[in-house]
Amino acid sequence: MKQPTTKVCAVLLLGLIMAVGSIFVQAGPAQAQHAFDLATFKTLGASVMAKLIAGNTNVISDLEKMTEIGIAGVKEHQSEAGTPAVEKKLMQIVLDNVGSMKAASLEDIEPQWHDGEVPASNGVDVEQFDHFDEVMTHYDMVIHPITAITAVRAGEIDQAKDEIAEVLEHAEHLK
Repeated sequence: MKQPTTKVCAVLLLGLIMAVGSIFVQAGPAQAQHAFDLATFKTLGASVMAKLIAGNTNVISDLEKMTEIGIAGVKEHQSEAGTPAVEKKLMQIVLDNVGSMKAASLEDIEPQWHDGEVPASNGVDVEQFDHFDEVMTHYDMVIHPITAITAVRAGEIDQAKDEIAEVLEHAEHLK
């Protein structure tokens, strides 16, 4: 029996990811509780991942859309009644630094944002939060797509895949 080509496998995988993503988006428990478009964020993430797996690096536009949705989520979390002051401050730090995140190299964005140097220099230790707390999920829904953009532009496709996989895992933790 003839084995399918890598391209055929990638197309089949893309179809499977989109189908599963579509089912989850329609039935996802978190989507009704958020005004920002969590469903589209997840769908875009699944599409980006499938494209990258298939060798298609034409994903910057989708990653930019994911970033914008992430920013909307940050703003929503910041304005929610009952959000602690420290979380509001972290959300503002993210909003104030989107431009510098986008301009950062991979070497800089890792310590500045993934390791929390920028928030720490502004009085917020991200280590005080659980990695999958709502506040960290919103934080990462901006940082990971931006890092993925930077990785794709640098030709670091495996890192871009890792960024998308992690942020999609975060998105699953929103309640």
